[in-house]
Amino acid sequence: MTSILFWSGSSAVAWLWGLGMFFSLHFTASYGMTGLLAFAIPNALGLAAFGFVLSRRKDPTKLKAIADRLTDRYFGPFILYQLLAVSLTLFALARYLFMPLEVPAPLVLMVCVLLAALTLADRLSLQGLVRLHAGYLLVMAIAYIAVQGLMPWTGYGASGLAVKDDVFLAYLPPVALGLLFGPWLDLQQWQRAVAMEERGLSVSKGYALAAVGFFILLLANGFLVLGIDPQLVTGLAPGTLGSDLGGLVALSVHALGMPSLTVALAVWCLVGLFATLDSSRLALNWLVGQKAADKLGPLAAFLPLSLVKSSTPLFALAAGLAALGVVTGVDLQYYMLFFASLFLAYGVVLVSELLTGRRVDHGVQPGFFGLMALCLLAAGYLGEAPVLVAISPVVALLALLPRGEGASDGMESEKSGESATRNADSVTNQLVPAVQNGPLGASSDHISQQNVTVPAVQGTDPTTLSWAEGWFDERWFNIKLISTYNETNSVGNVYFANYISWVGKVRELFFRRCMPGFDLKETPFYILTRSISHKFIRETREFDELLVRVRVDALNRKFVTLKHEIRDNKDNLVGKGEQTLMFVNAKSYGLVDVPASVISSFTATMPETHLRGLK
Repeated sequence: MTSILFWSGSSAVAWLWGLGMFFSLHFTASYGMTGLLAFAIPNALGLAAFGFVLSRRKDPTKLKAIADRLTDRYFGPFILYQLLAVSLTLFALARYLFMPLEVPAPLVLMVCVLLAALTLADRLSLQGLVRLHAGYLLVMAIAYIAVQGLMPWTGYGASGLAVKDDVFLAYLPPVALGLLFGPWLDLQQWQRAVAMEERGLSVSKGYALAAVGFFILLLANGFLVLGIDPQLVTGLAPGTLGSDLGGLVALSVHALGMPSLTVALAVWCLVGLFATLDSSRLALNWLVGQKAADKLGPLAAFLPLSLVKSSTPLFALAAGLAALGVVTGVDLQYYMLFFASLFLAYGVVLVSELLTGRRVDHGVQPGFFGLMALCLLAAGYLGEAPVLVAISPVVALLALLPRGEGASDGMESEKSGESATRNADSVTNQLVPAVQNGPLGASSDHISQQNVTVPAVQGTDPTTLSWAEGWFDERWFNIKLISTYNETNSVGNVYFANYISWVGKVRELFFRRCMPGFDLKETPFYILTRSISHKFIRETREFDELLVRVRVDALNRKFVTLKHEIRDNKDNLVGKGEQTLMFVNAKSYGLVDVPASVISSFTATMPETHLRGLK
């Protein structure tokens, strides 16, 4: 129980960041206790729902594999989300704490805080940071008690500061929905959820406890505003564009001129925000270290590997954006626009995919609807048009709309006729033109007529197998091998063509496992390689231990798509790619539909989301 409390506490304090610490003050000052609850309830429910949905996801694959797949598909939104979260936190720190307290050179101090957080994060593992966050919470509790004991609260300030207007209901939908779906693009929470599952802890229970702790933190923070004496903040313009309500408490404390009270408030805010900065550092390193080289493509070859795999450039950019925001005098609400629109669209898509086990889209559609929602929300906020503000989240939710039958997913459908024949001519010039193909769902009638049965894939202990047998792991067929001098070139690294050779060997062993009865002399069809691609990510040398993996990724009437990966013994990605297989008649070499025996053998190794049309 103690262990899960540590993880829950870390999830709660890491989720506080700039919005929880300062936008909650703004909302509470603007709309009183109603505003505080409207901010705190969906925020806490979003954290609890994150754990609940993950624990009841449709895909039985391990959470680590799911996180790897989703962060690969939505790499850009995940990076942008974390970048803005860090930038928002630094901006709020300078604008709503250091500046109201009249701290000398607030931007320089902001950078110092960032560097301290990065240095600390680089010295700790995630588990070590989680335990450290328990200490953070203890320090914050002591600081909060000191603030409450030293501040001359009146208890009636909220009613005097609350804005008397009718726009609250218009702001409520984007704010509430943005907070409710907020955790889904937060790398910090994904990293913790994966770690909790790997340790055998209940993700659902852990995030339920985190939600309770986070709700308490938000209420405690909001109560700092509810008791302020209005005389301490005379001259503020609550609820108007350009107001400093996020720094309301800091302004009040500074007006009293009590050093001990100033220190207590600074500790409460700084420690809470520090948890976001060091946690974000680990989370971004977790993602960037695995995927940045692949996403940068050829550009990665011209940059130092240490820079490519580091999140430092992202933090430098975040600090620059925060400094620009402070200098230009923007408000915290400008940041909130993104989280209540663009990221909301991606959040609902991720939840839908996990609950239904069905891929909604390849990433472009949520981005379009998210940008539309962002434009509407920005226009409504800047132009003081409550109607546009209220309808903006509805546009973001349209990202869930199903795509038309003619839409292409880029993976499950192939070009027809002439294109297929032209690509296959390199194999044989006797192939007949291919017929029009559709995605898997469009050809389900054809497949169902073949009375397909989907056998289960049984897990196997790799230690009981010879190297040539291989084993299945989360739908991947795995073979371990060791590179030798025979496979290296004069420079000393493995020659590029050998990677393709290894993939081909593992593919044949995969066929042998899936189709043990296949006889080349009696088969009515041949399997040909229509296309193959491989992306080289890092070099290997003699006697490196490697893992070569192959799995079926998609199929339609005419083609089967295989994915492959090569990893070293430290689980670093060496290379990856895909290939497309086609099937021809053994006598005429004419292109044929995917045979029923292939479907029944291959579908047992396919992700569950691709099997809807086969059942």
